[in-house]
Amino acid sequence: MAKWRLSAAPAGNNLFRGYARPVDWPTIWGGIMQIKWVSVGVGVILLGAVASVPSVMAGPSMSSAWLAITIDQDECIKRGSQAVRDNSFNTRFEVLGNSSIYGERGDYTSLVRCAADKNIVYFVVAGAKGDICSKHMNAIRDGF
Repeated sequence: MAKWRLSAAPAGNNLFRGYARPVDWPTIWGGIMQIKWVSVGVGVILLGAVASVPSVMAGPSMSSAWLAITIDQDECIKRGSQAVRDNSFNTRFEVLGNSSIYGERGDYTSLVRCAADKNIVYFVVAGAKGDICSKHMNAIRDGF
C-alpha cells in the first residue's frame, strides 16, 4: 500500500501544492505525472465514443439538380407541383409564394424551386439515406 504525503511544489509553482498523493508517484515540476496519464486515457475513451457513432446518426443526406427552362413561372409551378405529387410527396404539400413547391414523404422532404426569370428550375430531396434521396430527386426531375 502506498504512503501518502502532501505535495511540496517548488517555489513559484503553487498549482499542485497541498494535494495528497502517494509518495511513490513520479512528479514533474512538483506536479503529478499520473494526471497526464488519466487525461490521455479520458481522451482515448472520448475519441472512441465519437468514432463509434453510427452513420445513420451523422445527419441527413441531400441530393440536388437543376434544369434550364424556357417556360414561364406559372407553367414551372404547375409542372413542379405535378412532379412532386406524382412521386408521393403529398404530406404537407404546399406551393410557397409562386416560386417553391414543398412536400414530404416519410423521412424525405422535397423542394422544387422555379426561377423562370433566370431560366432555371432547382430540385432538392433531403432525408436519411443518400441513395434514396438521389432516387427520389431523379424521379421528380425526370417527371418535370
